[in-house]
Amino acid sequence: SVVTVRVWELFMQWFGGGPRVERLCRKQLKSVIIDVIGIDIRVMCSNDMSYYRRLNYHRNTKMDELKADLCRIFGVEFRRVRLYDYFENKPFARLDKKTMGKRSIGEQNFEQDNLLFLECQREDG
Repeated sequence: SVVTVRVWELFMQWFGGGPRVERLCRKQLKSVIIDVIGIDIRVMCSNDMSYYRRLNYHRNTKMDELKADLCRIFGVEFRRVRLYDYFENKPFARLDKKTMGKRSIGEQNFEQDNLLFLECQREDG
């Protein structure tokens, strides 16, 4: 079953255990749908490049949905970031252009542990 972050933290405190497994959930009518089978991706944000987050998304997730979710997770504004495929320690291909936004992760041919990069606009522009 699905638990909130607070409940998960209590479980970890009481019982210990493995790492948290984050899954994208979607509300559908009065129930919650969890994307169980997906692809693990790693995401790094220009605000703090000392670490990356490992997340799991369903292959049918649209790039616009992915970007919106990543902005929420990293606490950045959607309109102030660019999303890139990150390859050989540099941004390789921009993924949030208008034509790309409606494509799914599966259509982008992401591999397991694909690294993505959120480039945040600096305060000076």
